[in-house]
Amino acid sequence: MSDLSKLASCVHAEDDGLVTIFVDLEALAAVAKTLRGVRLRLTPPPERCSEDGRVYNIPAAYSHIEKVLLDPLRKQFDGLVITDVVTGLRRFSLGLRHLQHKQLAAAIEKIAYVPGALDDPHVWLPESVTVVDEPVGQREQELVDLIKASQRPAPPAPDSVTKLAQRIATLEKPGSFEKRATLDEQYVDPKRLDAALVWLDSQLGKLNTNVDARIRLAINTHPRSTTFQFLLGDNFYAELDRAVADWIDAPSPNVRRASYLLWCADKDVYAREFENVAISVEP
Repeated sequence: MSDLSKLASCVHAEDDGLVTIFVDLEALAAVAKTLRGVRLRLTPPPERCSEDGRVYNIPAAYSHIEKVLLDPLRKQFDGLVITDVVTGLRRFSLGLRHLQHKQLAAAIEKIAYVPGALDDPHVWLPESVTVVDEPVGQREQELVDLIKASQRPAPPAPDSVTKLAQRIATLEKPGSFEKRATLDEQYVDPKRLDAALVWLDSQLGKLNTNVDARIRLAINTHPRSTTFQFLLGDNFYAELDRAVADWIDAPSPNVRRASYLLWCADKDVYAREFENVAISVEP
């Protein structure tokens, strides 16, 4: 499980905000009946996090954990299986499976709590090690259910929406909202984010004139229900959302970081007058 990009993944809003979930569904299904588990929760170092307290480069962070913790464990526990990775607010969790799961839990604690075992004991802090004696633990089942829910196909859009999305895909791209807002960097510049929203509002106005439609961006900044969606009027269509996001270069989930920054900003941001962008805070 060294390449997270090959795993089923989704982003989900929990009580403390967004979490990014990766699950090896095939591996978990294959070992659920024969191997029991261990859940390891770590606190990531500040230098690996963006301004919202979440790991900025998840694959790089996982590679680091694999090198300093998982590889030593594999030498001791042949056949060790990593089933999932979950990252959220100041946390980085892993699901592991092995025949000797209780011995594995003890070994994890021994390695994790040795000073320097995770490069810097003041940085990667082991928060908890939990033994899972069920074939599929409650948390693991939650992760599987969330992944499967994210994989369900969206209801088919009306033909008119499909044609609109196809037309937008043929248009020349005006630039990159992600880069203008510095959302592709570890730390976002709030002033550039603000300017990028003004630019995006203007570009949506031009797009609406071009395609004779009423497309707008709806941002909900509440941590438990964060959204960053392009709507047609008041309606959400996944096909259209993807088309507009690609046209304006606003890839999800990275652009959702904008929601957190707006949540932390002065509340007069909600009174800002945009023509094609609506910012709200709804739990």
